[in-house]
Amino acid sequence: MNKKRIVALFMVVLMLMLALAGCGQAKPTAEDAKAYVQATLDLLCTGDYDHSVDLTDVEEGEEEAVREEMFAGVKQQLMDEASISEETADVFKEFMFKCFGLAKYEVLDAVETEDGGFDVTVSVEPLKAYAGADEFMDSLSFESIGVSADDFMALTTDEQQDIVLRALFEFLIGKLDTPTYGDPTEVVLHYGLLDEENNLYGCDEDQGELFGSKAFSFD
Repeated sequence: MNKKRIVALFMVVLMLMLALAGCGQAKPTAEDAKAYVQATLDLLCTGDYDHSVDLTDVEEGEEEAVREEMFAGVKQQLMDEASISEETADVFKEFMFKCFGLAKYEVLDAVETEDGGFDVTVSVEPLKAYAGADEFMDSLSFESIGVSADDFMALTTDEQQDIVLRALFEFLIGKLDTPTYGDPTEVVLHYGLLDEENNLYGCDEDQGELFGSKAFSFD
């Protein structure tokens, strides 16, 4: 699994989360837009949010279950698409949980747009989620992955990849004990009408991908 696939899986979680709609009023305000963006990001990253914001599909007391379901869905997608064990997929899921829990963001201003929605500016400090990964891979040894050369060579290609990926994600999880961040930047998320019949407002899936591209660095 290459770096591009790791990034794509992060985006899946963000697209699912920011697709949660809010039960809007006849005409939402800038404060409604800001509160929605804050709530969805908080729910994803911390497991809790301001419950005065009414998010569809999120029942009182089920916040962590919603978050867990999203990460579990990505884990299953990874297992379906790549030849890795459930144990390695669990380590990747732990890595994702830790990354999102360390995300740094601040919701700033909301400006009304011509479509009746709002452009919400969010300041982020990009988490360097992949810090040290290239160096780790360059210095990889049989000792560092806990297997002898003979045993490793006796494995199938898929089994070898599984062991290497598990070692990589365990390394990255450890690196996140002392997280590093890039320079602050801003991203603008559009909050608008998603379902006219039910008067539901929110951010579409593209906005989740946009946020993730700024909040996490895989360089």
